[in-house]
Amino acid sequence: MSKLRNLFFGLFLVGGFAAQAATPVQTYLSQRDRVIKALDREYDESLYKEDQQAMAELEKRLTGLIGPVDLQGFPGKGKINLQTLMREMGFGMLDGLSYTASDKTKAVVTTKPLLQAWIKEHETWWNEKSMPQEMESALKSDAFYTQAIAGDVSIARYAELPVSAPVEGGFVYAMLSAGRQEYNSQLPNEINVAVVRGDRVFILTQRVEAKIQRIAACDQIWAGYMRKQEEALKAFRATNDEKYTSESTRLEQEGDQQFRNCFAQKFKDQAAYQAVIRQAQNLVQRLPSP
Repeated sequence: MSKLRNLFFGLFLVGGFAAQAATPVQTYLSQRDRVIKALDREYDESLYKEDQQAMAELEKRLTGLIGPVDLQGFPGKGKINLQTLMREMGFGMLDGLSYTASDKTKAVVTTKPLLQAWIKEHETWWNEKSMPQEMESALKSDAFYTQAIAGDVSIARYAELPVSAPVEGGFVYAMLSAGRQEYNSQLPNEINVAVVRGDRVFILTQRVEAKIQRIAACDQIWAGYMRKQEEALKAFRATNDEKYTSESTRLEQEGDQQFRNCFAQKFKDQAAYQAVIRQAQNLVQRLPSP
């Protein structure tokens, strides 16, 4: 019996003795965390294999926790959303099942207890309180999409999209976004939708179909901040004073935020605005009935 199977067998025994005290979600999280601890060691050739074996076991448990999922145009069987249990790029994504449709639309399905536990774990994931601790607020934050489903890019919101909840009293949120690895003036190219229905949570991502145009006023805002940033960098090169590097970083971040604020206000005037809203609403309609 492999080391990993010994570990899971031991966890099964421990879980059996504590079954009356622990919920299925707590048992899953305990097993996941024990494996993470076991894999947190100096690299050797067995690590990757153990990581993959562990995720296969956890995928079976997630399938039982989440239950059958019937999404229009998606395969019936999901894959674990976690990329790795090793502390490297892709570590710490949302505990859930991932699905990819024939049209490349992606969905991640989890449960409210799993999501709430994940949100608590990620309150200070970036060594700062970047993750809102109330579930609906978290589902409206850039930090959530970056940490939960992106893996190797940062998700930036450009505009909120008004969509209707699929059932009365349900929660739905949609936004226009882009995944990126640096601050820049790129246009948004994805739609993210989050829906809470009963005890399950659905996160859907789809490429934008409509043609989004650049907005001159927003480009001017970005260009203005970039000129100021270049001035700060020139001052640093001339003086070697670190305050100018801090100023450069501040200008880049502020310019990015102001560029996206401008886009959110002026995008409503584009012909693509209504088309993007319809596309987001159609995503909501692909979800199964309660």
